[in-house]
Amino acid sequence: LSSRQAAWLQQLLWEHGVLCVSGQHALPAGGLERLANYFGAPVPAPAQVANGGQGLLPQVLRSDGSSGNSAAGWHTDLNFHAEPCTVTMLHCLVAPLKGGQTHFASTSRGYDSLPAAERSELTGLKVAHMPRPFFDASMQMDPAMTNVQPLVRPQPQTGRLA
Repeated sequence: LSSRQAAWLQQLLWEHGVLCVSGQHALPAGGLERLANYFGAPVPAPAQVANGGQGLLPQVLRSDGSSGNSAAGWHTDLNFHAEPCTVTMLHCLVAPLKGGQTHFASTSRGYDSLPAAERSELTGLKVAHMPRPFFDASMQMDPAMTNVQPLVRPQPQTGRLA
């Protein structure tokens, strides 16, 4: 991408909170990782590191429709890091014939919709985040990886509270 195109994509993401890009099947090898670099330095997912995977992108493979992956429900990616990630990217190679929907929620919009008294009550609260063994049941939860963070924080690029 040119610097102008990259800035345009960044602005769209910060404005809307999510971008859906069609035609991902046409991405060349390494294309998603190169795209990720326009939004910051990519970090490997913990399951990818723990399972000895190569590269930054984990592969979630499910063909039986089971929900053994606890990340299949509502979650926020890498919220247990001292500095949570700002952007998450998904690249669907093969969509299941049944299910497989991905939904997005705006925590900024959710926060904005709260009554002022509730927003005030939540501001200043702290929460503890600890990684869970999403993809490998043999992984143990590690209290040493727990991070205490503000429940409400500004999104770095926009300043909006979430």
